[in-house]
Amino acid sequence: MVTPNEKWLSIPKTVRAQLRRNVWCGHCGDTVEIVGYVIKEDRAGILLEGKCATCGHDVARLIETDE
Repeated sequence: MVTPNEKWLSIPKTVRAQLRRNVWCGHCGDTVEIVGYVIKEDRAGILLEGKCATCGHDVARLIETDE
């Protein structure tokens, strides 16, 4: 069984960087970078949960996978 971290690392490094910098922050009302994130399994794919690099509020990014 593939772990969420292995799935995340299977995505090319440049794409992972784009995904980290394309997270919606409801507090800022804008697209921001996620920092201090953890990688979790989600039934739709991989879930990154962390903080907004701009204001520090909680943000999340779902990356859908084909599995």
